[in-house]
Amino acid sequence: VAFLTSLLITPLVKRLSPVLGLIDLPGLRKVHVIPTPRGGGIGIFLGCAIACFWSASGILSLWQARGPSEVSDSARQLLAIACGAVVLFLTGLADDRWSLSWKFRLGLQVLVAAGVVQSGVRATVFVSQPWFGFLATMLWIMVLTNAMNFLDNMDALSAGIGLIASSIFAVILLFMVRVPNYPVAAMLLFLSGSLLGFLFWNRPPASIFMGDCGSNLIGFLLATLTVAGTVYERS
Repeated sequence: VAFLTSLLITPLVKRLSPVLGLIDLPGLRKVHVIPTPRGGGIGIFLGCAIACFWSASGILSLWQARGPSEVSDSARQLLAIACGAVVLFLTGLADDRWSLSWKFRLGLQVLVAAGVVQSGVRATVFVSQPWFGFLATMLWIMVLTNAMNFLDNMDALSAGIGLIASSIFAVILLFMVRVPNYPVAAMLLFLSGSLLGFLFWNRPPASIFMGDCGSNLIGFLLATLTVAGTVYERS
């Protein structure tokens, strides 16, 4: 579902990009030499979102055997991740259209990262002080979100890395841990399917770029889902 949604939505975005003002013009620090549509992140976002709604009942059934308290914690964390993903996607889309101030975007990233970490998406980093894990996880989210944005300067680079990373971590959560983490693995597979559909149009020479809305989304989901999927065994 994620793959087909992204595969079919992306060319529609490409066709509508001049009307939406989503055109990436050539420049001194850019590789492309002709105006190219951007906003392909819309297809990636819709692929993930529609796949989530399509599979919601199945994911909930996988949670039922894990106990009420764990279900509540996981649901709260994934809801926070979903809300943060929507906020950063919309911010990236607005930046693609109107070129927002970097200070505004950075400030919003800090607020989103803090909210997600507060929900429980937090790495202990094997340090007992909770504040250290809080700050380390916030830094991880912001660094990876912006790193994927910086990588989006070559055809298929950011999407390709995102596809490889999300697929590998999904396999780890399904087959290489004592208790498979199906909900987080499903989210990662939705992301990988969406990226695969987008890569059909973004492979060199790219006919559309993902834009900040796509790179922000990929970096944020990889950062938060890898933390949410990490399990520390307790004796």
